Amino acid sequence: MNNNILDIFDEAVKLYSGQAGKLLKLAACRYDKKIFPTFGQYDWFSGVLLYCLIRHVKPVRVIEVSTSSGYSTIFSAMALKDNNFGKIYTFELSPIAAKAALTNFKRFGVSKIIDLSVGDALKNIKPLNLIRAKNKGKEIIFLDSEHTEEFARKIIPLLLKNTDTESLFHIHDILPKNADVTHRPLTGIYEKDFRYKVKLYWMLKRIAPSFIPGNLRNWVKPIKYNINYTTESRYVHKLAAKIPRSSQLFVHDIMDRYPGIKSQKFAGSVVGRCDKTGKPMEWNESWWVRCKELK
Repeated sequence: MNNNILDIFDEAVKLYSGQAGKLLKLAACRYDKKIFPTFGQYDWFSGVLLYCLIRHVKPVRVIEVSTSSGYSTIFSAMALKDNNFGKIYTFELSPIAAKAALTNFKRFGVSKIIDLSVGDALKNIKPLNLIRAKNKGKEIIFLDSEHTEEFARKIIPLLLKNTDTESLFHIHDILPKNADVTHRPLTGIYEKDFRYKVKLYWMLKRIAPSFIPGNLRNWVKPIKYNINYTTESRYVHKLAAKIPRSSQLFVHDIMDRYPGIKSQKFAGSVVGRCDKTGKPMEWNESWWVRCKELK
């Protein structure tokens, strides 16, 4: 595999982005709470990249912490299904979220290639590591869990154990330090000075729904987003500082690199996240790194 991670992305997108149309049916129901009741679904651009990378790398397995209601898991599963090779091992702490995920795996026809473990991933990953020791090969590893440094320090060594040197690791909800983004905080709609807007919003929603924003949160004033909001973010930035730039990338930095993938396609529904002007946008919050250097 090429030593430069960006070259790997370029080749993957070149070869497989043309097949991303089949993912539209998944992205179209991203904000349907009856299907995906949990928050924090993968952005469209990030999802296409994930699909392309799995198609290109052809991993023997994908390891994911956590499943949530299965949105990003299905992106991975559809790629493995098209590869006709590989399996996903995914871990979810919440039985309620896991139940929704299992339903979605059946809905999208990918149940057979997914092994879902419910409970504490720190404990449940041990049997998987026995399998990895016997059946080695390239992997795609995905961490999207507690977003704390404490958990990351515990789980990352377990996820890296027995992994192939050409495997790739990525963490969700991580932005680069230079990301110039704002957000509309959900807490804003509960502030005292905002209550009159809430009443006005619901009145107009009944009278003239086509003349107002589709979500109340659109009326909240955007504020600067703190990139290092979580202890996990601060920890990842420390790790990134020690790893060669050629071996890592933040997806946020390459949103305009592939014009064939329209990163703003579903941004109209992203009411909380904005650019510096307050316009809704997808942030594409993932950090990718080669496992060899992360070790």
